[in-house]
Amino acid sequence: MEVSSLFQSYLMDSEFNQLDLSFCHQMDKESIFMEKKVSSPKKEKLIDFYNERKYTDCTFIIGHQKFSAHKLTLACCSPVFETMLYGDMCSNEIEIDDIAPEVFQKVLDFIYTDSLVFTSMENAWQTFYVAEKYLIENLSKKCLAYIGKNITMESLVMCYEYAEMYEKVEIKKKCFCDINNYLKAVFTCDYHMKPSTLINILRDNRFNMDQHELVRGILQWAIAECTMRKISPETKNVINLLEQLGMLKLIKNQCLSIKCRPLFDCASDTEPILEHIMDCEEKHDKPKIRGWPICRLRKVYKIASRIDLHPSNSYVARTCVNKDTLIFGVLVNTEMNPGYKGGEGYFGTITVKIQEDGTNKEIMPGTSVTDGMQYDNEYYVNLKYLAKLSAGKTYKIIISYENHTTSGVMFSSVHSYYMSNPLFNDTNDCIVSFAEMTGSVIKGLTYYPF
Repeated sequence: MEVSSLFQSYLMDSEFNQLDLSFCHQMDKESIFMEKKVSSPKKEKLIDFYNERKYTDCTFIIGHQKFSAHKLTLACCSPVFETMLYGDMCSNEIEIDDIAPEVFQKVLDFIYTDSLVFTSMENAWQTFYVAEKYLIENLSKKCLAYIGKNITMESLVMCYEYAEMYEKVEIKKKCFCDINNYLKAVFTCDYHMKPSTLINILRDNRFNMDQHELVRGILQWAIAECTMRKISPETKNVINLLEQLGMLKLIKNQCLSIKCRPLFDCASDTEPILEHIMDCEEKHDKPKIRGWPICRLRKVYKIASRIDLHPSNSYVARTCVNKDTLIFGVLVNTEMNPGYKGGEGYFGTITVKIQEDGTNKEIMPGTSVTDGMQYDNEYYVNLKYLAKLSAGKTYKIIISYENHTTSGVMFSSVHSYYMSNPLFNDTNDCIVSFAEMTGSVIKGLTYYPF
């Protein structure tokens, strides 16, 4: 009775409602999350009992490991534990075969100490599974809160698939929207999506990706799927797999045509398969080009100055990120009307390069876009190669212009604006910041945590 009274007093202590949250650093490229509650003498005593395995009266067996605990403590935190430990079919020794030992240890630590540590997104979902299984509601909420704030490109598809499995509508909806907006990057990630996920993407048909790149991504996915199924990834096997999954028809619907063949820049492993698909059913429609991913805009204050653009000059902006981030594109100002020729537009080239600050090392090949542009407007440059920015480093975004309409006649100019320095993500966390003191031609970026 003396020990039980101590547990009850501990569980009713109002001091446990005070929270002290701390979010930690990067370790081995995985986000570390910690949460601790304010301590009290009663709580510290119970933690001592837990650490010393003193007065324990039940045991959980997982594989070759045993975990000792106090029945009353677990029963107070979970109705499932209460039934298992005090119900008609109760037992003091319970075997568990669907939970990893380290995850169960994490759950026990939370029950006793109110402390929570996540080492990765997968770790958070594994913990959420245990919380849902044993109906530990406060643990479930903390897992979902962490997941919602820490989704990255590498974990995006995984989070979608977990959210679909557990019917977490909000997370599933957010992830699916981001997958559609950033599908090009999704195909470059190490995580291999389930066939059902790719089918959902193709059926939804709202992705922001050029159709030719989409087909190449699908074929590379199919080759990896064959390898995972221990099937030789030769053309006929890949085609059979796509047909069995119902994807072949969806691929053919993406306006493929032999006439479009020169537009393809396929890897050697997908080229024979691609030719086979196009030979199966020829289409003559012009391939449909999707829009670009969502661009987050900076708040514009006013015109700062006019920058004269000589042939050898470029505009340079310094930026940094607070977590590893992918940059997809840049929204920039177009040139000013020189007044030399009539009309509202010109034919020009905008080039974007990104380098590490203090060096001339480019983190990806530059992107040049030649197009018809409006004077004194804005233009979105979709980067041909994804730029990976590392947390804590400073980078230079280099913008250069060339006006072919007035080439050889005069130098061009561009307006520079005073703008807000930070850019935020959907959870209102600052991700990107600029170090510009005299104005900028960069109005926005398309980016996603990596």
